[in-house]
Amino acid sequence: MIVASFIMMILSVINWGIIVISKRKKIAFFKESFKQVGDNAKDQKIKYILFLNTADLIKIEGYSTHFPEDWAIIYNGPEWFYKIKLRKWNVMAVQVAEIFKEPIGIMDNSFILIRNHSTRQDSYSIIYELEEFLEFHLSNKQARMVYAET
Repeated sequence: MIVASFIMMILSVINWGIIVISKRKKIAFFKESFKQVGDNAKDQKIKYILFLNTADLIKIEGYSTHFPEDWAIIYNGPEWFYKIKLRKWNVMAVQVAEIFKEPIGIMDNSFILIRNHSTRQDSYSIIYELEEFLEFHLSNKQARMVYAET
C-alpha cells in the first residue's frame, strides 16, 4: 500500500513537471511569435496574430481586408500563394518559413493568438473559432470581452 501511494506520488510529480514544461514552451513560442512579428512591423504594437493555414483561408477570406493595424498574420502555406494574398491583406503578414526555421507542430490548425498586456507579465489567449471571433471582433458590436488566460 505504501509503495503504491509512493509510485502514484512520483507519477503525479512527473505529470506536473511535464505540464509546466509544456506551458513554458508554449509561452516561449508565443513571446517569440510576437517578437518576430513586432520586429518586422516597424514598432507597431501587435495584439492579435492570426496563425493561418491554407485550408482555413477560405473561412476568413471576407475578413482579411478589414483587419485593424494591431493584427498580424503568420501564414503557413505555399510561397506563391502567400505572395498573391499579401497584396490583398492590409496588415503585417509573414510566412512561417521566414520566422521559424523548424517545423511547428502547433500550426496544424489555424488559430488566433491574443496578447493581453500586463505590467508584470503578458498573458496569452488562443481562439480556435476563427469565423465566430472575427465576425464578433470586427463587427464593432462588442462591448467588452473577457478572455481565458492560458
